[in-house]
Amino acid sequence: MKIRYIIITTILMFLLINNVYAHQDLIVDSKIKNSQKIFLCEEKYYGYHLYNDEYHFHQVKFDNNEWIITNHKEELSNHPCALKEPIKVEVKFSKCVDGDTAKFFLDGNEITTRFLSIDTPETVHPNKSVEAYGKEASSYTCNTLKTAKKIYIEYDNFEKYDKYNRHLVWVFADEELIQERLVKLGYAQVAYLYNDYKYVSNLQILQEVAQEKKIGIWELSLDQLIIPDDDTISSTKEFKDKSTDEKIEYIIYIILIVLIITGNIIKILKKRWN
Repeated sequence: MKIRYIIITTILMFLLINNVYAHQDLIVDSKIKNSQKIFLCEEKYYGYHLYNDEYHFHQVKFDNNEWIITNHKEELSNHPCALKEPIKVEVKFSKCVDGDTAKFFLDGNEITTRFLSIDTPETVHPNKSVEAYGKEASSYTCNTLKTAKKIYIEYDNFEKYDKYNRHLVWVFADEELIQERLVKLGYAQVAYLYNDYKYVSNLQILQEVAQEKKIGIWELSLDQLIIPDDDTISSTKEFKDKSTDEKIEYIIYIILIVLIITGNIIKILKKRWN
């Protein structure tokens, strides 16, 4: 009975300790210094992990070749780079880049924007040839922006910039969302879903229709269809699956530690009783 009591007490203490402190080993991409899953917000770095079926963000620092949590008791349920309210501002057209990238003047300064949640075939990539429907997508975006009377960009409730310092935005030309038009015409596919972005559900519906009608890129065979790079795209499912795998590894790690501690306690008690 004494042995059982000690074992149960040890396990409970171990589990309670882990409920108080964050799981620094579960920070996603903790070993990758330049990971896109580590966010810089207001001169502070943040990482995230899955705990009790919820995502939590923690302030982190890179130490001994890994991202570690600086304060184990502090956690954020919302994205640390999230904006309080969506920001929609008027801009002036500057120049075209390709189907999902353009330059605008904002408050007199030229900015480069990356259209949120879509990917169009490449036309200007330094390491890739021009892809099918790339010219059509680029021409549509360029002509739409050039002829628009008013252009607005809207920031979502998450990060405002990507790792290339491009503004991540929704783009409206004469009140029409360009992302929706590109997807509807089959010039773009829904991609880069790092967060629960505002207009994604509309884009997904339009994409399903385009796929059924085999419009634009969806008329291509699977080997012709361009899939966004694995190191830059992140769908919600991939996001969750990766964290789940890490959680399983952590549970196994806990079980092994508990077994080791329990075994050592039993050995010590047997020696004392003998």
